[in-house]
Amino acid sequence: MKLCFYCSLLLLALYLTGCTQEKSTNTQPTAPALSDSTEATTKPTSVQHAAPAAEAVVRNMLRWYARNMGKLPVDFVLNADAADSTTFYAVNFPGTEAWLTALKASGYFSDTYRNSWRTYFRRQADTLRIHPQNDGPPAGFEYDFILYSQDSEATLQELQAGNSSSKLTDATHALVEITGHPHDADGGSRQEGLSFKVSQTKDGKWIIDDISNLIYSLERT
Repeated sequence: MKLCFYCSLLLLALYLTGCTQEKSTNTQPTAPALSDSTEATTKPTSVQHAAPAAEAVVRNMLRWYARNMGKLPVDFVLNADAADSTTFYAVNFPGTEAWLTALKASGYFSDTYRNSWRTYFRRQADTLRIHPQNDGPPAGFEYDFILYSQDSEATLQELQAGNSSSKLTDATHALVEITGHPHDADGGSRQEGLSFKVSQTKDGKWIIDDISNLIYSLERT
């Protein structure tokens, strides 16, 4: 009798142990799996919006420049208005720094962009020392440094009304190109265009690193 009683207790204990384990197994929270479908809805979404975001920054910068072009400090050259024939042009570095500071304040231009212009201004200062000049437009300062144009307003209007394209060169860098519509000029067809190298900062903001000229001169047929 006692043996049967102990056997029953043993069986009951085994049964309760099994139920406890099953309940524990069924109620234990499980972490969600990172499946391929999860990555497909996050990473491609980020990449998908990256190039348009870079393009938007360029478009916004052009609108900012249209509003502020006439307000930016552009006193780049000393003695540019001097009547004395013995006085020669020289780079006004406080003036160039004032311009670069204004670009930084806009929030559209990176340190890389501004430092490239510092290098340019130092090079032009050397050129003016080696080849003194006091007549005509100072060499290297005869065009708009943002638009690479001698007719800034017309170029800006064409670019703002023009077509744009963008592509990622890697996860945090993009190339944006904007081209105006072809028009007659100098016996041929001319098309304004600029290329922008844009990068993404650690906080996710897109910023301009470089601007280069994309002017197309098409021969008339």
